[in-house]
Amino acid sequence: MNIRSLTLALLSVVALTVSAQDAAYLVDGIYYSINADNRKTVYVVSSPDGNEQHYTGNVVIPETVEIKGKSYKVTGIASAFMDSFLLKEITIPSSVIEICLYILQLSVA
Repeated sequence: MNIRSLTLALLSVVALTVSAQDAAYLVDGIYYSINADNRKTVYVVSSPDGNEQHYTGNVVIPETVEIKGKSYKVTGIASAFMDSFLLKEITIPSSVIEICLYILQLSVA
């Protein structure tokens, strides 16, 4: 199996700073924001309209995502899953190297 368990990923947590001005793009039910570092990387974020995107069921984050015809590597997860009470499982690819400290705040079922 080529995925990290959530437990292992949280052990190597690095704080991820998310700017309120970042544009978010919806792809296959997941919002992404493009990193400003010009490395063609993105991170998973919550809904940009102020109403949190509450994820449900099983969420599979891909290693890469296409936005506006360009391919981006998914390297981080911001506080995208806060208050997602119906979330059952998150599959995190090995490309993710940064996870916000508050990724699952109040998401306990």
